[in-house]
Amino acid sequence: MMTRSLVRLIALSCVCIGMGVAQAPVTPSTPKPRFAIAMPIEKGYPPIYLTVPEVVPNSNYIATCGTYLYGENLHHMANPDPTVRQPSLLQLECKAEGDQVSITATVYYGEVDPKTGPTDWGKLEKQPLDSYSGKLNDSITLSAMARVGLEPMTLKIVSAQSEHPYQPLTRSNAPSLDMEYAPFDRSSGTLTIHNHSSKAVVALEFSSSNDSKNLGCLDDCNDGWSEGAESRGRGEVIAPGASYQHRVSNNPSWKDVNGKRVELPLPTYLTLTAVVFSDGSYEGNLQTSAQMAATNNGSMVQRQRILSLIHSILAETQSDDLTTAERIRTEVKQLSTDPDVQMIAELRSQFPTLSDEDLAQLKNNLSMGMKQEKETLDYSIAENEHLFASDASDPRSKHHHQSLASLLASVYEHVEQPAHGATDLN
Repeated sequence: MMTRSLVRLIALSCVCIGMGVAQAPVTPSTPKPRFAIAMPIEKGYPPIYLTVPEVVPNSNYIATCGTYLYGENLHHMANPDPTVRQPSLLQLECKAEGDQVSITATVYYGEVDPKTGPTDWGKLEKQPLDSYSGKLNDSITLSAMARVGLEPMTLKIVSAQSEHPYQPLTRSNAPSLDMEYAPFDRSSGTLTIHNHSSKAVVALEFSSSNDSKNLGCLDDCNDGWSEGAESRGRGEVIAPGASYQHRVSNNPSWKDVNGKRVELPLPTYLTLTAVVFSDGSYEGNLQTSAQMAATNNGSMVQRQRILSLIHSILAETQSDDLTTAERIRTEVKQLSTDPDVQMIAELRSQFPTLSDEDLAQLKNNLSMGMKQEKETLDYSIAENEHLFASDASDPRSKHHHQSLASLLASVYEHVEQPAHGATDLN
């Protein structure tokens, strides 16, 4: 969940570097990084910092980082060799080994669709350029870029920690929870939210502002944003007595003042706006809580419909996984995303002080949750069609739905399954 202001902030970062930094999620064991790559993007702006994560022994933590440059951020030489084919995408990958940071550059050829991402871009024709390495405070010029008609970029290895870290004030509108912020690297920090209640949290939202009343930012500040987490019926966001961590960006933004770019101050406050508990109760802002609950409720209702449909199809079909998966996708797409009268009534019972006008608006949140469930399943099946196609050609896997059942179990691993149906998804 995010406001238009946050979308604008994220878009600024993504436009600058093509795609965000690929990093592992924050966990209590995630070590603070030592190194970052200062990468110049546009004249007049400060560099973008690409954090180099630390290796975590005996874990699945991804100890590499990467970014992509394309479009106007991929600078071609003014007079390139006309016989040299021009790349459309530059990928930079970096990792730390001891006190050395290595950087690998790869170029791609073909049309780049900004609406897609690395999975699709990886299918383009690619050419490795070169690998470089250096230590803290070293500058590295990617000279091999000139061979393919690109202006060589000079990167610098710097400390991952800022000399002047962002340190906002934190507060909680939910009496049973508190929140703290700690800088993580130059461009992000870690929010830790502690649940001191005896109830599990199934949805929460936190936001930023630049005034003490949390009314949002004024014209001369970095726009306010809101983010959150919802269980959508998959377990819980925070167990009773437990904590939740979330990485938040503190990338700067700018505005033009008399023809000059002026960096706007980051928001002064980070606020835990509202939480919804597993028993349906809430703390904090009423409307925000109702919106989160409505989205959660819509997801849970739609999920049970999808599960019932899946069980029915798996129990009766004699087709291979590919055919069965396509049937599931087709029939799930036909499920309605319009909340029924009972869903509205349950929401009214959960939040009795809401006006009829507020409830009418919450229909959109119910519908959003229902759409999200359909999209989750559709995306998961689409991403794994190649596996189903492989199984379809293997007579040993016919009619057993092993790959399909495994995928569905991963999508619905925390969901209580309907009692009927012959196929166990867990």
